Amino acid sequence: DSFRFSRQVQWVPRSHMAPARTTPPDITDQTSRVDLVFQSVLYVIVAALVLAGATGWIGVRTEVASAEAGEYTLEVRHARVTRGGLAAPLVISVSHPGGLPEHLDIEIATDYLELFDLNGVWPLPVSTYAAQGITTWSFEVPADSQFLTVTYDGRIEPAVQGTRSGMVSLVLDGQVVASVSLKTLVMP
Repeated sequence: DSFRFSRQVQWVPRSHMAPARTTPPDITDQTSRVDLVFQSVLYVIVAALVLAGATGWIGVRTEVASAEAGEYTLEVRHARVTRGGLAAPLVISVSHPGGLPEHLDIEIATDYLELFDLNGVWPLPVSTYAAQGITTWSFEVPADSQFLTVTYDGRIEPAVQGTRSGMVSLVLDGQVVASVSLKTLVMP
């Protein structure tokens, strides 16, 4: 009762064997054609993404919102389109050809500021106050200064997506002098 394995080898003359292929097979069946089309479309998508990234289409796109009231000018450079985790500009400029007052306030919608991870504000405000959805920064301006530029250094929160709107206002003696609206789209 022992198990025996025997193997027979058949000899086939070379003349009966199919020749070896040296070229790729022709694409004749439907599955191979679908695979080829899918692969080509995928290559085009990847190439388009690489090209868009290299030319700056994927990243931060900025705009300047401005308002004038009397001789005061308020300009805000901010991100119009961005992605989470990227540094985004928020630069507020106030100017007056006859010189700025020694004290002025800038009000910003708190919801808009929450879009950012804050690294810093330069120059630092003398005081900061937040209430009812508005953050107020108070600045003391050197005498005879015609310009004040405030840079809010931050990056967009990584988990934020969608559109955020806000308002930046120049306030003198408790009265809003000029305001601009901001709108930022944060893409995934």
